[in-house]
Amino acid sequence: MKRCLKIFLLTISLFGLWACNSPSGPATSEASEQDVAALKSNMNEAFAALEMYAAENAMSYPDDLLALQPKYLDEAPRDPRSAKPLTYQKTEAGFLLGASGDYTSLECEPGFPKMDQDGFFVKRASEFPNEDSVFTQDAEKALLPK
Repeated sequence: MKRCLKIFLLTISLFGLWACNSPSGPATSEASEQDVAALKSNMNEAFAALEMYAAENAMSYPDDLLALQPKYLDEAPRDPRSAKPLTYQKTEAGFLLGASGDYTSLECEPGFPKMDQDGFFVKRASEFPNEDSVFTQDAEKALLPK
């Protein structure tokens, strides 16, 4: 009986270690700065692919991120919190990339952080550097997680 209990506890312990260390393991209830750093890295990857695409297409951005595959990206960059693809919106001035996960525990507005075509990474709409930013109320509605 003791041997069975030891094997059972060892199995539970090993599973717990695997789940916590695997990329698809259980997510914590609140976003961390590591989540934001991973999100920013994934947005930078999408940003670079979008710029390469535009350079080869008369400085025009694609209608969606799928157009970047497979030439510029192997797969759509994902939000580490939701494991869903980043949100993307083509705008008159360029584009907006956005989070699809919840970062409100880090004082981000819903649907944020975002990155625009100039590479500005912000946690709130008011942090975009000027009024000429592509961010609009229509863009905010389009990029809010559904």
